[in-house]
Amino acid sequence: MDITTLEMLREHYAEPKERAVRKEIRALDVHCRRFIGLSPFLILATSDKNHNMDASPRGGAPGFVKVTADGAVLIPDAPGNNRLDSFANILATRKVGLLFLIHTLGLMQGMGKPVDVSRGVAAGVGVLLVILGNFMGKVTRNFFVGIRTPWTLASEEVWLRTHRFGGRLFVLAGLVLFVLAVLGGGWVVAVIAIGSATVLSVVYSYLVYRRVEGFKESASRSAP
Repeated sequence: MDITTLEMLREHYAEPKERAVRKEIRALDVHCRRFIGLSPFLILATSDKNHNMDASPRGGAPGFVKVTADGAVLIPDAPGNNRLDSFANILATRKVGLLFLIHTLGLMQGMGKPVDVSRGVAAGVGVLLVILGNFMGKVTRNFFVGIRTPWTLASEEVWLRTHRFGGRLFVLAGLVLFVLAVLGGGWVVAVIAIGSATVLSVVYSYLVYRRVEGFKESASRSAP
């Protein structure tokens, strides 16, 4: 069934509650201004007269975007590729959408709560390594993502075995990093753990390649 009108669409949804309707405001209130002042990142969305959309990232230190007393939002310009897509679209339509993002740690700092950002970042990286390690064994051979060595790219079996081995190492490195971040340990051990996982994965891919290819050569020689 094709839905071509708002009335047809509304037949499939309940009416919005009053609270959802009242959240729309005509000007930036104190909470919006506070949020913008704490945000280090935003997405600038624009479109041209033909409705071709564009979304461009902007970032800086918290507070890099200013809000004037009359509600104007001032976004500093920064060197880019000089395509000027966003500027051209704004000149064409006079319309823009802004999505401000804020990190949890930055928000807690802005609220005056004692937060060690470096430890929080380290813990986050540790969780990311655990997640990536769990997916590494499922990555198929390619030239863009994964443990790309001459030996893994040359053999499907070497790729698979290396990524299963490397995945376990990166999970272990992620757990080490997370625990050290929680306990307030030094970064040296964490760097060593991540570096060791990387180096051991590369070395392992070479050893497996020699074993696999050596077996193939031995089998071909012994064949009548």
